[in-house]
Amino acid sequence: MFYIPIQKDFSKVKNKVALGLTKRQLTCFALAALAGIPTYILLKKVISVDIAGVIMIIVMLPFFLFALYEKDGQPLEEVLKNVIMEKYIRPQVRPVINEPVIESAIQTADYLEEQEILKKEAEENSLKNKVLKVTKRGGNTKTDESK
Repeated sequence: MFYIPIQKDFSKVKNKVALGLTKRQLTCFALAALAGIPTYILLKKVISVDIAGVIMIIVMLPFFLFALYEKDGQPLEEVLKNVIMEKYIRPQVRPVINEPVIESAIQTADYLEEQEILKKEAEENSLKNKVLKVTKRGGNTKTDESK
């Protein structure tokens, strides 16, 4: 029986355009050729062929890196952006503010006491409002019922 291996993680599957290369790789290789070949042709007339070849490789190397390098599914520019953000843009030292445990416990207790006082005041105000309503009607409710 024949088995065909199937990729289980479809995020790693890349669309191949030509010669088993992706569009990104083809574009970067074309840019490398556009930068490297004229450099070699111009430099081989001025300096030796060996040094011109080395300089051509140095000029083309960043394009190859951008075409081929991936880390955790991210291309090189994403990795570089993350490194630059972490090293230079975001602050290196994050301030840590710790409150002593006793102070926070005291603050919590004070808050709870204030809440209890507010509840008692609200209950007293509601009782006073009831008494005021009764007195505005004409006094004692028992005498009103007997009439």
